[in-house]
Amino acid sequence: MFRSQFVAAPPVPRPSLSYPFSALARATVAAVQLLSLGFATLGARATLGAIGGQLLADARSSVSSVTA
Repeated sequence: MFRSQFVAAPPVPRPSLSYPFSALARATVAAVQLLSLGFATLGARATLGAIGGQLLADARSSVSSVTA
């Protein structure tokens, strides 16, 4: 009844063998992103560990000062 006003876009041509290193470049970018995510996770864990350690030390010192 109603015709669509939009015409389907032509398919995007996929890169051919003229870009032999595109897969390698994508893999390299993915590896770098995973490494940076891993380092960010390690940094967050170290920061949270330092904060937790400081809070634990403060709690221990306050408990020992109360019991002394």
